[in-house]
Amino acid sequence: MEDINVTDQERLILGEQFDLEMKKIYEDAKKLKPPYYANDFLKMINRDGGIKTAQKLLLAIKPAKGFTELWERKALHLSVEYLVLQDKWKPLFSDEQRIKARKNLRDVHFFID
Repeated sequence: MEDINVTDQERLILGEQFDLEMKKIYEDAKKLKPPYYANDFLKMINRDGGIKTAQKLLLAIKPAKGFTELWERKALHLSVEYLVLQDKWKPLFSDEQRIKARKNLRDVHFFID
């Protein structure tokens, strides 16, 4: 959202790629031992799209149930928070949203630079 050098068309393409990455989180979580089936997460993505789903999850006062499930499985690299903080997706999210993502991860001692 902050990058004024990204055109509307580029933002649209980036949003479509982000949707695919969000669905990949779901697929990769199913491969964990034990597997995690984040069915509600997938429903949200299919209904609202990846960006809106990520924004909704980041707006919550406490991290979502899925975040806790991934933390328990030592798989926070599959969290929405981790994905949002990747440089590629920076144009899609506000500084406030990225700060919240970083805070959620730091609160459980998972650090990204």
